[in-house]
Amino acid sequence: MSHGADPLRWVRLTSEDTTTFGLAWSTIEHCEQRPLIKEYHKCLKTGCRIEQRRYRTANRPEAIIGLICGLAARLLQLKLVTQATLDRPAAEVVPPRWIDGLCRVLKRPRPLDTARDFSRALASPGGLLCRKCDGEPGWQTIWRGLETRLPGLRALDAAQQRYG
Repeated sequence: MSHGADPLRWVRLTSEDTTTFGLAWSTIEHCEQRPLIKEYHKCLKTGCRIEQRRYRTANRPEAIIGLICGLAARLLQLKLVTQATLDRPAAEVVPPRWIDGLCRVLKRPRPLDTARDFSRALASPGGLLCRKCDGEPGWQTIWRGLETRLPGLRALDAAQQRYG
């Protein structure tokens, strides 16, 4: 800061009660979650295309929106877990049935021990090149990969139900 310059003062406008330090801090913590909430809404609108769905009756969107909200949360969870803890076991993040199913539909089967292995295997047909310089997949790449893998996973699930 140069001499004689006034220091910068930040002001956050809010309708929340901030009369105590604890209330003010709580408001700041809520604001820090905003980027994640915006990304969740983008996942709902862009990835899951929730606004493009058209139904003939008003009660039908409720069920599909419930399913899609769960899917959007799962996509973000997989992205965040993969980026935060590379060596976390995949079985702690997704059901073992998903890991087994994905292993079976891979062109070159390999163990999917970690959440990173799982998300990369799921995202690879969605555009992830898996080069050393590439980062971890985002939710959009995971979503595109899931859309590609879903027919094979559904067929595998149907075969297991029918033939055991």
